[in-house]
Amino acid sequence: MQQNEDMQMRNSTLELCMKKDKVCHNQMKKLLNGTENQQSKEVQLRDMKKLLNGTQKRQNKDMQMRSSTWELCLKKDKVYRNQMKKLLNGTQKQLNKDMQMHDVMWD
Repeated sequence: MQQNEDMQMRNSTLELCMKKDKVCHNQMKKLLNGTENQQSKEVQLRDMKKLLNGTQKRQNKDMQMRSSTWELCLKKDKVYRNQMKKLLNGTQKQLNKDMQMHDVMWD
């Protein structure tokens, strides 16, 4: 009878131990899963930051390019205006000479 009680006690202790082990194992799985999820979120965040940084760099590059193009366009416009002024000035001088010649011929 004593042996039977000892055996039941051992079985109960073993069952209790196995249940605690299972609970501990499940908690470890949850913790590990949470850690993996956190790491995954951190990786996703890091990747998003890299993409955003690349996008910002590209936008800055595009803006610099547009700015350079705009400056070049303004310089060309200034040169064009100066040429037009010179041509117009030369045309006016020529007209004045022609008018003077015309006036001299009529006199």
